[in-house]
Amino acid sequence: MTARTQRSPKAKNGKELPPGAEHEPAAASPAAAEDESPREPRQDRGQRRVEEILDAAAAVVLEVGWEAATTQAIAERAGASVGSLFHFFPTRDAILVGLGRRCARAMFEANERAMPPEVVFMEPHLLFDRVVKAQAELAQSSPVFSRIHEALKRRFGPNAGPICELDEALYERVRGFCGVRLPRLTPEQREASARLMVGVVSLAMEQAAQLPQPVARELFSSVTEMLAGHLAAADARYGPVDPA
Repeated sequence: MTARTQRSPKAKNGKELPPGAEHEPAAASPAAAEDESPREPRQDRGQRRVEEILDAAAAVVLEVGWEAATTQAIAERAGASVGSLFHFFPTRDAILVGLGRRCARAMFEANERAMPPEVVFMEPHLLFDRVVKAQAELAQSSPVFSRIHEALKRRFGPNAGPICELDEALYERVRGFCGVRLPRLTPEQREASARLMVGVVSLAMEQAAQLPQPVARELFSSVTEMLAGHLAAADARYGPVDPA
């Protein structure tokens, strides 16, 4: 199979860029991320090909960063033609959106495993030790996540679709958790508490990706202590009323 012929892209000065090179377009609006959705495959074989392309894209991004990750390099890594890549991902942005959605699913699933219904009344320190460790292990095992997250923010802004999907899914889960554990919270207090918990863990993950491992571990320990203190205080004020 051969890649389809493409005109060499041109830089802002009008000169042709090297073959296969792709410069980053101007920042798009958050809503544009929804227009860049990958095409849904109709068969299992197509789904496998989509996953292979995303695997290849993640590997290339980890090696050279998103800005230097060309469709040609991604297609070659996936063992596919550029035409096959464009069949499922009509634009380069669609690959980025596909990567973002896959990262969002993985992070949400890690959080679900860390906060199943049976731990809702777990001692605060043990609970947040589970949550923070789960997210830290995911970030450490998949360092490409932070690069994809940053690329999405640069391309579509902090309210990019995949980022919002992840954030809202996590907020909804923590709101539900607060509603069970802290039934005396007002809706406004529940929303604020959910945003504090999710926001602090998310920020810690972003910071940890740029820090040496010993410093990152201390950061995670501090986050665990801080959130455990917040929840312990909330338990005392807003937890279930003791019938005795």
